Amino acid sequence: MIKKLLIQPMFLLSLVLVTLSSNKVAAQSPVLVQNASGPNICDGYAYLIDSTAIVSTISWQGNGAVVSGTMSVNNLCPGTYLCYYAYQSPTGLDSNFVSFVIGTGTTNPCAGFQVASTVTNTTTALLCNGSIAVSVTGGSGPYAYYWTNNLSGSNPTNLCAGSYGVMVMDANGCADSLTSVVSVASTPTVSDSLIIYNPNPYPNTPVLGTLTSTLEDCLLNFNAVDSVAMTGISPFTVNPGASLDSVLVTWTVWDTTGTVIATYPIVYFMSNTTLGVYNFMFVVYCSQKSTDVKTIIVNQFMNLNSLSLESNEETMFTIVNPIANELVVDLQQAQSGTIVVTDASGKVVAQKEFLSDATLSFDAASWNKGMYFVTLTTGNKFTTRKVIK
Repeated sequence: MIKKLLIQPMFLLSLVLVTLSSNKVAAQSPVLVQNASGPNICDGYAYLIDSTAIVSTISWQGNGAVVSGTMSVNNLCPGTYLCYYAYQSPTGLDSNFVSFVIGTGTTNPCAGFQVASTVTNTTTALLCNGSIAVSVTGGSGPYAYYWTNNLSGSNPTNLCAGSYGVMVMDANGCADSLTSVVSVASTPTVSDSLIIYNPNPYPNTPVLGTLTSTLEDCLLNFNAVDSVAMTGISPFTVNPGASLDSVLVTWTVWDTTGTVIATYPIVYFMSNTTLGVYNFMFVVYCSQKSTDVKTIIVNQFMNLNSLSLESNEETMFTIVNPIANELVVDLQQAQSGTIVVTDASGKVVAQKEFLSDATLSFDAASWNKGMYFVTLTTGNKFTTRKVIK
């Protein structure tokens, strides 16, 4: 005979909550349970104590049955159950997803099961060198980790600043979840790091991801660097959907007089390759330096929009630098393409398309004094030069 028990506070056992796709954080479980009195007796009980829950959205699931629209369920057999409900949070409507276990008169296997995390923040806003270490208390191994950001394991690394959610489930089906936030450790100062933002020529196109490469060079005069830009890209073939692809690009470093003081050929690796716009990030540093600028972080946007971009030969052009009231671009030979001039903030100040021209000029009388970038595109080849007014 199935026996229905009335809930009595002195017999209640609390259960650690599990939150999936939710910003809700609770100090205790939102579900209180009473175990069944025996292995084959269905007299367990569960009660939702979250006062923010919207009753009409509550759904209890387990052992092939679904019960909706009630704060409590009884006559539960031993086993694992789920409870889903929506609730009103300070920021609007949200949802919660809880797993719990009805035991057989013994200690609830999920009692005391919980997860915590230790976060290592990124060193700068442009570097993805953060990490999260997840620790588990209680439960029975092995543990499975389910991340909302396509991560894996208990200690994901190379993380950018942002929020990361994980659910951990043990061998008994007990689960707990948390959201960890990776922040920027500190704001870099000019005396320590130099951050160079090159303009984005694709402001209306989504950026698919950031590709980062780091190089140590203690011979570079860090304090003389004025600008850095990508000036070449080697022949390569992008294979959409490939698990791994790579591209060789060249970064050029200028000083304040417009003189090239360094060039770096850098290989970037891409996983699950997709055609489109990417943010290429280059970091050059010297670990031996203790003062002044010792890290330079630079980014530039590139549109991988062809199955076979061949840009191994840099398209040459010269500029009289600095300029006054006119910018003259010498293409060295007649050719066709596009020239775009942007200021340091990425704003396009001039643009021309040309056919069979060897020299082009721009009226710069109204331009503010400062640094500008001149980007020449011919076919699939491009080159960027810096100019000072």
